[in-house]
Amino acid sequence: MDGATVIAKCIAQQGITVVFGVVGIPVVEVAVAIQAEGIHFVGMRNEQAASYAASAMGYLTGRPGVCLVVSGPGLIHAISGMVNAQENCWPLLVIGGSSDQNQDGMGSFQEYPQVMLCLLTIVVRLINMSNFVAYISLTLSALNMHHYFGGILLCAF
Repeated sequence: MDGATVIAKCIAQQGITVVFGVVGIPVVEVAVAIQAEGIHFVGMRNEQAASYAASAMGYLTGRPGVCLVVSGPGLIHAISGMVNAQENCWPLLVIGGSSDQNQDGMGSFQEYPQVMLCLLTIVVRLINMSNFVAYISLTLSALNMHHYFGGILLCAF
């Protein structure tokens, strides 16, 4: 099972039924896996709209809204929705792509210090997929139990 499938299965197990986002490198496989799990993927024109839609979903349902964005500029465009969710105490999960870790600092495609940019949120940089299930389960549980409200970024999968 690949990482994209693990992400999709974990999100589905948490009861997520809709994901908003913009598909591109490096999250194409994640979007395909999400749809294969029966989760409705709503393709948006830009990441800002996707993060606002996901945060509104969190507000309306009381369950985490989920947004899938590409690395670099995609994540930067999602920040406004993340801040909106945090300020309004709406549960939001943002899954962002990342350049390969072995290319950090080398100017890889859409490389940007995303983790540093998102310090206003709970941030997890996954070293490998073995800890993803634990992180996603704990963070979605915390969002569902209202222990923490705001954006979450999971990157480098």
